[in-house]
Amino acid sequence: MYGAHYDIVAGLPPEIVATIFHYLPLHQVFSARRVSSSWSWKLSSVQLIDGLLKSWFPNDQVSLRIPEGLSSQAVPALKAEHVDAYRNGNPFSTSTLPTPGISYPDMYAVAYRDGVLAWLTFQCIEMRIYWIESGEQITRTIDGAYRPSEIAVTSQLVCIRTGTDKFQVWKLPSMEMMEPWSLKPSQDRINSLDASGTTLAILYDLSARAPEVDMAIWDVDDEPIHLKARIQEEFALTDVQIMADDASKSVILLERAQIGGSAFFTRFDTKGSVLAKGSINNLYDSLYIRSHLPMPINVNGSATVWILYKEHSPHYPEYDTSRPALSIRRVFFNLTKNEFSLATARICTEAEDRMFIIYLVWKDCVYCQDSGSIWYIIDLKERKIEPVHLGRFSRCTESHWKILYGDETYIIWAHNDEIKIWNFDKNIKIANQDWERPSEFSKFKNHDRDK
Repeated sequence: MYGAHYDIVAGLPPEIVATIFHYLPLHQVFSARRVSSSWSWKLSSVQLIDGLLKSWFPNDQVSLRIPEGLSSQAVPALKAEHVDAYRNGNPFSTSTLPTPGISYPDMYAVAYRDGVLAWLTFQCIEMRIYWIESGEQITRTIDGAYRPSEIAVTSQLVCIRTGTDKFQVWKLPSMEMMEPWSLKPSQDRINSLDASGTTLAILYDLSARAPEVDMAIWDVDDEPIHLKARIQEEFALTDVQIMADDASKSVILLERAQIGGSAFFTRFDTKGSVLAKGSINNLYDSLYIRSHLPMPINVNGSATVWILYKEHSPHYPEYDTSRPALSIRRVFFNLTKNEFSLATARICTEAEDRMFIIYLVWKDCVYCQDSGSIWYIIDLKERKIEPVHLGRFSRCTESHWKILYGDETYIIWAHNDEIKIWNFDKNIKIANQDWERPSEFSKFKNHDRDK
């Protein structure tokens, strides 16, 4: 007969423990590690953690900072800790940039990519570039005659579109300025601007029912080119955007039709040659709303190009449900296979008469806000929604917080008075840090509490 303090898990082989705990979501496994030091050791096994991490890390591409000499036993536990933090909105540290002077917090005045943040200041008289980890900041004053209206950034370049319809590009981190590049004659408006590595992609505004669109592609190590791309849908388009992917030195034109729920893509190399075309049908019905997110990013060979969602409420019989719920439909573009794919998740919200606005999607994690200014995280894998405690970010519930930027490592909230940064990499110490999460297992004080 076992005593009152007998720990049956501590006595099981690791492979049996892995089989049992595979029935739990990752965040619950991670919480169970806090029971005791022996549970922490058992639930950090490679057999257990690797299986639970496949959906988040499908291949060997890991952007986390792995300390040199870290054992193979500890790496999966580090990954699990990161995923648990991201899915629960619980960063390892935060940073605040006071009074950055952002002209207006939207996707045109602020840009983020690869740990580099750039923004245009009030009245667009300055451009500022900030490296999150090091804290290095560069400011460039822009002549009033060339006042910029849009900005894009990567770890290798920063680009602004000026008031004289020219693009100015600086290589980073040297700030070597390239020769200004003029917009195509007769084109004075930009639909979308995207940058990846050393590749820039520009999509000009579309004319109503135009049979083709004007584009420009510029690998800054080569000459810029202008080209026309034929629209693949005879009906008016609801949405057209462009995506640059420096890893494959290509640019993808993405089209979504207003009628029929279809989407199309055309992929070009940086010389303007068509590499592939394709389409997908039956994406959505008329009740779906498109979420306005930053430009798509290549994540493990796939990019989320559209997020479509709709509310389900018992007040509206056409939604065919008796419980409040939210349907989220993600449209992916697979850059390896050159094809679209579709995934739909329905999440019970238990919140009637509340509209949800989606601001950021990374892998299977969604950051959103409801009509009561409460922030939530949706776990699309587990199909659950939980309120997230934003802690020090007291201003983020105000109506003028419009856009979130982020990736595997950081989430950034841009406001005209300040910028807030969440750091989800345990082994990165960010500059201007104003809060750090305490060590999780300090309570064990290096001795085993099992009796």
